[in-house]
Amino acid sequence: METCFVRLHCAAILRALIVVALVGVSPVVARAQASVEIGPLFGYYHPAGHFDLLTGSIDGPHTPSELSAYAFGAEIVGRFSPTIGVRAEAFNASQSGGQHSVATPGAGIITTQGTSVSVASAQALFDFVSDSSRNFWLSAGPGLVHHGGAAYARGGSPTDLAAGFGSGAEFNFHKSWRFTAGVSGFYYFLDARSQETGTQIDLLFRVGFVWAPSRR
Repeated sequence: METCFVRLHCAAILRALIVVALVGVSPVVARAQASVEIGPLFGYYHPAGHFDLLTGSIDGPHTPSELSAYAFGAEIVGRFSPTIGVRAEAFNASQSGGQHSVATPGAGIITTQGTSVSVASAQALFDFVSDSSRNFWLSAGPGLVHHGGAAYARGGSPTDLAAGFGSGAEFNFHKSWRFTAGVSGFYYFLDARSQETGTQIDLLFRVGFVWAPSRR
């Protein structure tokens, strides 16, 4: 019951962050008669921090890189001046697990269980190059990182507050459609109780496309 409650609570937090970002962006954009862009994103999620494994933790990932996986999600950008805006993104990276050797007497080959990492973030955006056909931008703001799946059930399926940052570019390719590419980063401390802890720097290398009706 407790694990189920934690999962539902974390999922609600992730949804709430995106809703707050959307609600916050929409009226500002509307008043300024600026632009809104929305679309899917695809990428490769690669954690680059470190784990301090706790005693008896042999069923989950042993290094952050074992969580690396393809990611799928969505992004929304609201610009209310030529250079200032807000960007929100959410994505999930999951894998089914695998087998590896563990340097623990009597452990032998261990089958790791599936993992699921969900990330949501709302960041202030600054365009340092902006014209009718392209944008290059930097962003920074808060985010949430949720570690779930069977591998993190024993550790409480933690949700951690993160400092988010990113950079990227957009290019027009067909009327109101734009191609996007960039990298997002999330810095936080993972605390999966009784399982693993450590400072994390998660990276997402992403591409996508957005619908930008006001860019026609």
